[in-house]
Amino acid sequence: MTRTTLSLLALSAIPVLTACEPLPASSGAAPLSHSAAEAFAEASADAGDDHIGAIGELVYLDATASTGQDFTWTLRSAPAGADLGDDWIDATQPLRPRLMPEAQGTYVLELLACDAEGACDADTVEVQAIQRQRTTAGNTPPVADAGPDGVGLIGGTITADASGSWDAEGDGLSYSWVFRSLPSGSALTNGDIRGRYASRARFTPDVAGTYELRVYVSDGFDYDLDVAVFSTSASATEVEVLEAQVAALEAYVNGLQSVLTVSGGDVYVTGANLYVQSGSGATDSSVNGKGNVIIGYDEDNGDTKSGSHNLIVGKHHTWSSYGGVVVGEDNEISGAFASVTAGTNNRARHEGSSVSGGLNNTASGRYSSVSGGGDSTASEYAAVVSGGYQNTASHNYASVSGGRGNTAAAAASSITGGNYNDTSGSGEGMTVHGGYSNEVTAAYATVVGGRDNEASGQRAVVVGGYQNDSGSTSSVVVGGKDNVTDTDSYAAILGGYGNSASGEYATVCGGASNEASGQSASVLGGDGGQATGASTSIVGGYGGTASAYRAVVVGGFDNEASGGHDVVVAGTNNLSSHAYAVIVGGNGETTSRASEIVH
Repeated sequence: MTRTTLSLLALSAIPVLTACEPLPASSGAAPLSHSAAEAFAEASADAGDDHIGAIGELVYLDATASTGQDFTWTLRSAPAGADLGDDWIDATQPLRPRLMPEAQGTYVLELLACDAEGACDADTVEVQAIQRQRTTAGNTPPVADAGPDGVGLIGGTITADASGSWDAEGDGLSYSWVFRSLPSGSALTNGDIRGRYASRARFTPDVAGTYELRVYVSDGFDYDLDVAVFSTSASATEVEVLEAQVAALEAYVNGLQSVLTVSGGDVYVTGANLYVQSGSGATDSSVNGKGNVIIGYDEDNGDTKSGSHNLIVGKHHTWSSYGGVVVGEDNEISGAFASVTAGTNNRARHEGSSVSGGLNNTASGRYSSVSGGGDSTASEYAAVVSGGYQNTASHNYASVSGGRGNTAAAAASSITGGNYNDTSGSGEGMTVHGGYSNEVTAAYATVVGGRDNEASGQRAVVVGGYQNDSGSTSSVVVGGKDNVTDTDSYAAILGGYGNSASGEYATVCGGASNEASGQSASVLGGDGGQATGASTSIVGGYGGTASAYRAVVVGGFDNEASGGHDVVVAGTNNLSSHAYAVIVGGNGETTSRASEIVH
């Protein structure tokens, strides 16, 4: 605001408008007056602080610090294109008028306060009107910084620097400087401010006193303002100005010395926190390449170095986001809060991802991690690779620990060691423990060791062996080669070669080419045994068949028990086809009735 003390007669040429008078159409001004409810002993005008507002939005002035009996507002100047009507100034409350700008630019209003004796005092206030580009919902206003206060010489140049202003969203900023107050007798106006719409403004003081320079900073949606104060003296010399500047610097240094200690080549920070900030207003705001702590030189190799609030140790690093740590050589952090803490050519590319050493590793899933090893990748949410070479965890929560060429591609699956093992499919919770080229394709299934084994049934297990497949629910294959459980659940094969357990609860223990396809059927050793009936059993021998309920074949060659509860023991080509019949030994023996015994 600018203060002027006037007599009432001196203002006789100024057009004014009382609360009940119409505004002359050609006046270009909107003055209003109002009689206060109380008479004051002495008039004192205080138009309040300058304002900034948007076109078409109300701006509230505050002149309540004024005293007097009569108050008159006069619009001294307005931007080109302002369409001023009778209601442009609402003086229903004379000390709290409401204004609604209709054009972009600077409006200057004068308040005249007069007492009962006719003595008057005047003060002015400025309103900067801006054009909003969009709604401010969700927008963070900029932060204005008019720079440090200072001193200057009359006739010299004083510079105010608002380049430290910033915007959290990285929006472009515009600047507008005005004099908030001038010393008595100064003839300066806002037009005397050089660079008025730039980040740095200059003016030449014409009298001794205090100059207040206010900057309005806008991001096109919202605004902020700040004031820099400069003082001059009629007797000031260049030496005195420099002395004032030195005194300000000494005060600043003394503040630093209270927490900083230098001893030899060491610097200590005591009793204070050290903040390194980008100036964006928040840790996770738009990055600008500032606010990082760099230990060493971080030599450039054509890398991107545009992030903020990162800790960088080593050289040839890429850092393009915020809140991360990168250590080692030629590593990359491009996800928010990502970290690479050792090694070379490692990459952490998603939020919260990390690589802890090794070579050529990549953590590209959100919150994924790779711990050491080489050429490994954790590419999905919270996936983990711990050591090894060429391992991949490519599903949510999947993990690989050591080994080579392993791929955990199912959700929450894990591979522990071994080479070229794989979990895949739509299920989850699969595991492979060691071995070579083993695969798990069903939920909660497991392969432990061996080679080329597969657990393809839910909750199925293969332990060791070669080319075995546990393909039915909750089935088990332990050792051997080419053994298969399929079709029904809970079957088991223990060793042997080419055996099959396809019946529910069926079991094959050793031997070769044996099959237990009946419910609860079992084959123990031998070659080519077929336990096809429920609860049937074959023990040893070759080519034996037990096809009826609870039938049993023990040893021999091509023997068959096809009657319920039949038993054939040893011999060759024997056939027991009647219930409860028994054949012991012989060649080509048969039964002719139930419960018959042939030997």
